[in-house]
Amino acid sequence: MDFSMVEARAKRQRLAELAGQHYRDASSSIVKRLSGDERKAFFGIENDQGQSIILGSHCVFIRTVEGDDVELLHADFSEALHANAMKLGKRADYEFVPLGNGRTAWLKDEQTMCALWNIALLIIKLWKRDQIYKTLEKRPDDYA
Repeated sequence: MDFSMVEARAKRQRLAELAGQHYRDASSSIVKRLSGDERKAFFGIENDQGQSIILGSHCVFIRTVEGDDVELLHADFSEALHANAMKLGKRADYEFVPLGNGRTAWLKDEQTMCALWNIALLIIKLWKRDQIYKTLEKRPDDYA
């Protein structure tokens, strides 16, 4: 996955500016801890209570209000945000979003939620594109 495209989207969405002191980049301890051999954590938000949402190459890493560590696929994260937005409408503060199973994630506010959501949608698009390219790299006799 092309991280430069994800990073550019984060800049256009002004995630660092919107999250302020809660923004965590690749040099932060939480992002370094979540990055492994096969998975990469990019950036995200974390509050003083340790609740966080960190976007990664394969999933969204979430530390819920209840203290649970959850890894959601980007599509599942997007669906949770979509369902919450459709239920609450334009007048909500969007500080928290229910994830199901009694879990709740902290989002800071509406603008930060929208920035995270738009970046997650790009990651989904890039992941799908990468899967198509991997399929096209196979030769016709590979399908026999």
